[in-house]
Amino acid sequence: MGLHYDRKFFRNPEKFDPEHFSEEQKASRHPYSYLPFGEGPRICIGMRFGLTQVKVALVHLLSKFDFLPVGDKQSKVRIAPNNILLTPIGGIDLRVERRRMAAC
Repeated sequence: MGLHYDRKFFRNPEKFDPEHFSEEQKASRHPYSYLPFGEGPRICIGMRFGLTQVKVALVHLLSKFDFLPVGDKQSKVRIAPNNILLTPIGGIDLRVERRRMAAC
């Protein structure tokens, strides 16, 4: 997490910016500055399987449900510093609504 939020490697690291992962951006920084699954001889052996499972679950959920913010407030997500897992302070409030199927 320390590397992923380091301004030396990523402009505005708290904001998701797909440009962080463009070929030009990747070429301009150290190859080991982004390590979601580790690197080298001890890289996670379940990485591809885990990524595939997450993608299938997201496609299934997003095809059947809408995830909408609760209320009007826009707030900056702050990560709890004392947790092993990335956990937002105060959580994220979402409203989940089942999508209506279009009549054919």
